[in-house]
Formats: sequence, structure tokens, C-alpha cells
Amino acid sequence: LSISSQTKLLQFLESGTYFPLGEDSPKQADARIIVATNRDLNKLKANESFRSDLFFRLQTHHIHIPALRERRDDIPLLLEYFSSQAAAEFSVPAPTYTKPLYRALRHYDFPGNLRELRALIWDAVGNSLTGGSPSDLIIERLSFSDEMVDLATDTWLGDNLPTLHEATTSLIREALERSDGNISEAARTLGITPQALSQRLKRDKQCAGEDE
Repeated sequence: LSISSQTKLLQFLESGTYFPLGEDSPKQADARIIVATNRDLNKLKANESFRSDLFFRLQTHHIHIPALRERRDDIPLLLEYFSSQAAAEFSVPAPTYTKPLYRALRHYDFPGNLRELRALIWDAVGNSLTGGSPSDLIIERLSFSDEMVDLATDTWLGDNLPTLHEATTSLIREALERSDGNISEAARTLGITPQALSQRLKRDKQCAGEDE
């Protein structure tokens, strides 16, 4: 929302008046305004991309809805709900899903939030009409493999779990081995960008040098 549009919105919230397009006389409105964003307004306010007076005016009643990655326990319920919707749309039975898929979804960050999960499910159910497995189709879209998911969740032996650093390092090493050292392919397997993987490898190399 541009600064000029923010100014107009603030004026409307304060006075309840607005100018219809092409008219010179203001009109009075009686409306409740609900706004939503996936941006961090505090950061936008700090760098002056969002008016502070409008920010505080909108804080009259604030509801924070956590991103899907912050409420992973909801994923099975949402998977069932969206699957039922998609199955009804395509006139097919609701699919059942494999354990590797549930594990994959719990390890995925969903940058597209709820819309991304819904799109994944609808795409998988639609494509399953040609005989594909919805679970396999979703895992393929997430750039996961059953083996990588199992490696991340099931293959740690013993009573003590590895540290996050140890687990991440092991996954990266496995992905690089499977891709014969190809950074782009390994990053795709891990579900991250090649730049992020390169930065992680560089940081690990620096830490190893400091420990010597």
C-alpha cells in the first residue's frame, strides 16, 4: 500500500468520509474495516514504509494468526479437510496418505502458508485421476524423497537425539553424496536454495578452520 493510499485510508478511518471516483463531493460511510497482511508491520513502520499513525489506528483490535509452520500439529487436520474438498470437486474418494508424507509435511516450512498446502493437495488429488499416488505426488512437489524423510526422522539410533547442528550436517552430507557433489541438485533435495546451501557449507568450513 503506497504512502498516499495509506494517508487516504487513515483519513477515511478518522472521518468516515471518502470521495467516490470522479466526484468532488465527499460521501459518508458506515462500515467496519478489516485489514490483513502477511508482512511485518513493525519492520515496515521502522523503515518508514508504513505510517505509524495508521499502524496505531489499526491496532484497535488485533488478531495474530500464526503461520502454518508455527502450528504444524494442524497439518493432519488441514490435510484431511482440503482432501475432502478436492475429492468432492473431482468426484473421487478422499485419498489416504502415507506416513512419509506426514513426516515430510512436518519438516516443510510452507513459505506459501495455507494456500500452498491447499494447492498441493488439490494438484495431487487432481493428478491422481491418472493413477498417481497423492502422497508421492506431494512429496515430489516438495522436493523430498521417502529416504530423506526417513533419514531426518527415523534413522537416529540410540537413546540420545543428535543436536540440530549434527542432524543438519548429516542431512547435507547425505544430499551431497547422492548428488555427487552437485550443489544445485543437493539444495533441491533438501528443499532450500543453492545460495543457502553454499552459505551453510562456507560457514561450516570456517567453523572447522577455527577449531583446528
